[in-house]
Amino acid sequence: MRWWCAATDVAWTWTWKPYLGVWVLLVVAVAMYQWAVRRAGDGAPDTPARRWFYTALAFFWLATDWPVGALAGGYLVSMHTAQYILLTFVVAPFLILGLRAFLRPSPLQRFFASPIFGFFAYSIILGLTHYPAISDALMATQWGSFVVDMSWLAGGWALWWPVLAPEGIRRMNPLGQIGYLFVQTIGPTVPSAFLTFADFPSYKLYELAPRVHGFTAAQDQQLAGLSMKLVADPFIWVAMGIIFFRWYREESKPDQPSAA
Repeated sequence: MRWWCAATDVAWTWTWKPYLGVWVLLVVAVAMYQWAVRRAGDGAPDTPARRWFYTALAFFWLATDWPVGALAGGYLVSMHTAQYILLTFVVAPFLILGLRAFLRPSPLQRFFASPIFGFFAYSIILGLTHYPAISDALMATQWGSFVVDMSWLAGGWALWWPVLAPEGIRRMNPLGQIGYLFVQTIGPTVPSAFLTFADFPSYKLYELAPRVHGFTAAQDQQLAGLSMKLVADPFIWVAMGIIFFRWYREESKPDQPSAA
């Protein structure tokens, strides 16, 4: 039994394989969350927040366990990109929504809520984990694959924290949040174009991996590059739209009459 999804030379089959590390991590996360909820008493997260948290765990399981995690670990770079999208644009913001009731304002959290920190932290993690030499080296081992997955989760947290941080921590007004999210769509354009228009496969690990149903390495890489923009960016556009319409609704409210 393997504890985490990583590269393997074994031909792909649809036979289910357990990954113990994923399940242990999920059980620990649920146990710690329940313990924290009981300790929080009246300050515990409300029902919607708990739903966000458990939905985040469900998508984490989908992204890291069989078959997505296994295909991403050593067969298809397109599934590797799907894993990146799930962890960065779904799991990370859902975790923030589920956990922020526990978070109290502090100088460190306000620093992390800086748009400058969010931009550079996300961009650096994005660039390093998609650099072919680094990705090939890390994905060859279970520990390296685990590091990549956790890095994407951390990068997603850095991306979304300046927008989803609670009052008292968040540092931007709605217009600033919209501008910040728009800027964050620029960074992935570079690796996306690199993957889509490269003349040859960029990742040796996925080029030499056993093929899945005749899907060539070139087709796989082009799909990965297109997905990085055409699938990932709409998550940010939706967030920008939600922020705008909430802002418009608040601004449109009539002024409360002053007390006589």
